[in-house]
Amino acid sequence: MFEVDGNQINKFHTTRVAIVNKFKNEKLREDINQKHVPLGPVKCISEKTTSGKNFFNLIDA
Repeated sequence: MFEVDGNQINKFHTTRVAIVNKFKNEKLREDINQKHVPLGPVKCISEKTTSGKNFFNLIDA
């Protein structure tokens, strides 16, 4: 756990969720599996949900 803007965040859980959500993208999976387009580079950023919770998201670097 670590603190972001006064909130305790579980880095491992939120990073795992970001990775899983990224791979749910059908176009991304098609590019990697069928067209053999390499994945990356990406960076992990901290964002907020509409309810105000902090989470990590992967975006293109």
